[in-house]
Amino acid sequence: MTSSIQSRLEDYRRMGLRHLPVLAVNIGQIPFEMGEPSQSVHLELLKERCSGKIALKFTGVQDLKMETIHPGTICHLEIVSVANEQLEGLRFRVFNDEQDFVLSFYCFDFEINECPIDN
Repeated sequence: MTSSIQSRLEDYRRMGLRHLPVLAVNIGQIPFEMGEPSQSVHLELLKERCSGKIALKFTGVQDLKMETIHPGTICHLEIVSVANEQLEGLRFRVFNDEQDFVLSFYCFDFEINECPIDN
């Protein structure tokens, strides 16, 4: 595993994000008609004690599965490296380990930002 992939995973794990409420899920797509097809997922989670939000952006998304989202949905994302599995163009597997919300996919890259809550 390359050091940049490992450091990204360590940074994510160090944040200690646990079972957080989902604020938003957005799926972006570029169809064949507009160029190279691609898919992205933007996920916003409410930080503990409503102290802000975590914005996650995943690019190069493939095999997206999502179902059963409702107000109050809780998410605990696991992000693991699949770089050694020789899946073309994919570096990470992302999945929610909460039973009431299915979210899973593979992706090329991700970024995380902490943001204030918009009023």
